[in-house]
Parts: sequence; C-alpha cells; structure tokens
Amino acid sequence: MKHLSLRFFRWMAFGVIAAMLIPMNLIAQWVSDPTVNTVVCSTVNQQLLDSHIASDGSGGALIVWSDRNVETNDYEIYVQRISSNGNRLWAENGLAIGSSPINQNHPEIAGDGSGGAFVTWFEARSGKNIVLVQKISAEGLLQWNTEGVPVGAVESNFQQSSPVIVNDGNGGAIIAWDDWRGDLYNGIRAEYAQRINADGVPLWGIGGVSLHTPSSYSIEAQQIMSDGNGGAIVAWHSYIGSYPDGNDDIFAQKVNAAGSLEWGTEGVAVCSLASFQLRPKLADDGNHGAIIVWEDFRNNPSKSNLYAQKVNTTGTIQWAADGIPVALSSYPQLTPEIVSDGSGGVFVTWKYSTEVVTAQRLTSEGANAWEGSGLDLGASGSNSPQIISDGSSGAIITWYDNRGSGRGDIYAQRITGNGSLLWNSKAVGICTDASSQNSPQITSDGYGGAIIAWMDERNSATKSTDIYAQQVSSIGTLGSLTGLLEASSQTALGQNYPNPAKSFTQIRYKVTELGFVSLKIYNEAGKEVYTLVDSKMSPGNYTANFEVTGLPGGTYICRLQTAERTDTKSLIVIK
Repeated sequence: MKHLSLRFFRWMAFGVIAAMLIPMNLIAQWVSDPTVNTVVCSTVNQQLLDSHIASDGSGGALIVWSDRNVETNDYEIYVQRISSNGNRLWAENGLAIGSSPINQNHPEIAGDGSGGAFVTWFEARSGKNIVLVQKISAEGLLQWNTEGVPVGAVESNFQQSSPVIVNDGNGGAIIAWDDWRGDLYNGIRAEYAQRINADGVPLWGIGGVSLHTPSSYSIEAQQIMSDGNGGAIVAWHSYIGSYPDGNDDIFAQKVNAAGSLEWGTEGVAVCSLASFQLRPKLADDGNHGAIIVWEDFRNNPSKSNLYAQKVNTTGTIQWAADGIPVALSSYPQLTPEIVSDGSGGVFVTWKYSTEVVTAQRLTSEGANAWEGSGLDLGASGSNSPQIISDGSSGAIITWYDNRGSGRGDIYAQRITGNGSLLWNSKAVGICTDASSQNSPQITSDGYGGAIIAWMDERNSATKSTDIYAQQVSSIGTLGSLTGLLEASSQTALGQNYPNPAKSFTQIRYKVTELGFVSLKIYNEAGKEVYTLVDSKMSPGNYTANFEVTGLPGGTYICRLQTAERTDTKSLIVIK
C-alpha cells in the first residue's frame, strides 16, 4: 500500500473529528456482526429479491423487491434507499412504486445519478401484460404519474415482459423488454427498447424501437448496458430455425441516443452454431463496445460451458468466430456474471455443477489471464454468484453458501487483477445467521467495498421472507463507516456520480456565503493533480463536470474549501 503524506493524514483527522460531532445514529447503523445485519424490510408479507440493487452514487444503495400481499396474494413492487451509513432513507419498510393494486412483476432498478432511482416492471391489465417505469427522487418521492409510465404501446392483446433498464446519462433511462405484438399463441415476438427522458416522456415513439425482425419463436434473456453516448447495447438469445429442429443463438444490438439501430436491422450474430447458446451477460469493453459471455452447449448437448465474444463499437466481432472458452474444464459451468476489469477485459464468475464458485479474467485480447479451470474463491456448496468492480483493478464477488448451518449463508471475496484472494482463502461471511439466506445482490459502496442485499428467513415470528443488507469494506471488514473522509459532507460537498468513474463524473457542491472557493483533486500521496474551481463564488448549488480519462486508475481525494469549511470525498477512477 502506498504511504500517504502528512497532508492526507491531516484530512483524515479532520474527517474523524467531524464524524465525532455528528450524532452516532446518523453514521453508525451498519453493524459488524454477520448474525445481525441491517433490516431493509421485515413485514408479514413475503419479500422476494432477485437482481435488484444499484448504487445511489453517494456510498449507499437502492434496493427494489417484489412484495407479496398475504391478503390478496398479489405482488407489489417496493423500493428503498439505504444511506452510506446504513440508514433507511425512505418509508420504513419501503416505498410503493405505483398505486396499481394488481400483480406487479420482475422489477429492475437503475440509479438516476442524483440519489434517486428508475424502476421498471411489468403488470397485468385487462388480460395483457404491459411494461412500466417510474422515477423516484433522492427524497423518496414519485416523480411521474402514480401508476408509472408505459414504455411501449398498450393496444389490445400486446404482451410485454422481462424489462431491463439503464441510466441514459442525461437524466432519463433506457428500457428493453420482450414484446409479443399479438396474443401469446398467435403473435410475433421481438426485443423492443424505449428511451424515457427526465420528465417521463418516451423519446423513441409510442411503441418503442424493435431491435430486430419479430418472429414467432422464443426470444428472451435480454441484457442491457449503456453505450456511453446516450444509447444502449442489448443482448439476447433467439430461437433460430423450425421447431423442434432449431436452436438458440446469441445476438446483440446497439441503439443510439436518437433510437436508430447501429448494428443492422437484425443485430450482430455473436454466436450462431447449430447448438444451443443461452443467457448472455454484458460488460463494457472500455471503448463503447461490449464483451458478452453465455452458456454454450456446443461440446455436449446436456452440459454447458462458458464462451465469450467481444464486439466493438461498430458491431465488428473481435475474437474468434462464435467465441472463445472462458475456462478449460469438463465440468458444467452455470450462471455466469461479468464485470469490466478496467483494462478492456472482464472478470467472469460462475458456478460449477460441483457447487464451487469460480472466477476467471479475460484480457482485452481474449486470453485467459489465469491458468486452469478458474480461480477457486473459497466457496462451499455455493450458488448464485454476483460480481462488481472494486473500483480499482479487481472485483468483489458474493454468493449463497451452505457451509456452517447448511441452510444457506452469504459470503463474499475480493480478488485482484492477477488472481490473488484478498479476503482470506475461505472468503468473508457477510451473513451467517442460523436461518436460511439466499439470492444475494451486490453494488459498490463507492470506496472499494460493497453493499450486499439478500432474502432472509430469520424472522420466524412473521413466517415471512424479509430483505436484509450488509456493508463490507475494501479490506473485508463488516460495518465499517464508508469513509470518515466524507463525514462532514452533508452540508457542502456531494459524492461524485458515477463513482467509480471511467471517463466522466459530476461533482455537486454547495456554497453558503460569498467568497473564494477551491475544488481540487489529490492523489493518495496528497499531491494535487487537478483544479476544478479556484475563484470567488456567490451562494448557491453548483455542479462541476470532471473528465477523468487523463488520470491513472486508483483512489483520489476531492477537496472542497470555502471560507467557512473544508470537506472531502473519495473519488475512484477505473480504467
């Protein structure tokens, strides 16, 4: 670890003093006991969590779940914001995202860049399913109409499902979904996409944009990511040929900010072998293209292996035709998840059929960075791995693990780019309560650690499944404050977003009286590397736009100095 300068330690001391002046119930809600954790929702209803967590951009998390009403047996969607200190910021047991009393399904969430969230879902109305989206402010207020905004046309017999969502980088969101334009038995099916602006207005027509020619066969498992320019890249698997003699192949499409298709009318055939390829996952390649990983049955029709492909910004295949193997092993490889490694490649995590959670890193050239069948993360009887970047050059992975009580616990491991385990060989127990926990989801805490949420059955009194969460620091300790450096920031300096930042980030700050203002960036050694503001300013709220492409990856300090105070925040740059 680099030695920090005296100036840096003075800033840390300032943060400690400031933290001591703030009531502890504002900064110390996370706990260090893995059998206690933090309650997100614990009502008598059943709460179900699956792939529904995002960073709030300020060291906290946005969590969405399906909540079954025990009286009507309908599922409704709720959302909660957890602060960087572990406090529930919205309604005690979550905020309902709409007023509809009917079944709501498959919620997905993305941060809005200002502490709020976009949530999408589908629900049944008059015998058809429609996809909707809602925006929630940082204060927990619904921003659009109380029932949400339809993302596609809602004519008779349209059936829409399985939405995914990403921030468009301009205050709005892009949603992709599976759409039957007709009834479930006689209609035609395609992946559609829609962009919604900050005011809840659809920008790509009433019905959205079809990403390929509709067909009558199965098209599903879509994934979405930002293209970095106001558009999105979407991947899916699609059935090709005549049933039952056809097979599923992997496709991808890029739709730009104006809603135009960039990779042809059918998208790019990522893999089109005469075997089954399923469930693609997407990650940024660092240059506005994508790396895609999927389950592939080319070697054995009953056992899947993982394959990967890189597609550049123009839609050109970069690696070997039909993809490269992720790991050399005869054991079936299942449920992959991927994240950018910051150097043009990706980290991949998956589960072997032997219930061992494993990881591999693919370089930007498509080579395995680590030898053999992958890196053993120290799991035992494991399942459902999830992965995020650690904001530097490594990754954090969490999973369901049945060691100990045998009923299911939550564990996590941090790995480096060279394949080293940072949180001991057997990983860190995030939740080890004696009851059953499963379906962990993970997001960055903005400081090299993570916030993990999961479904939990510990409350036998309610006989319900609840939602719990836990913060784990960059060194693998539970319940650490997510940064004493930012303890005083509640009145002056906001957390930059996005954080970690790859090319561009925004820093919001407040000036309370007329005077000179300095906003500067320092590296870990305390050396000034960039000046954003150094001038006399009037009172008000401001935003500084910061291009980080010229900085090496790592952790930096953003320091705001005004006539009345000095505040600091940690800023992470990834490559």
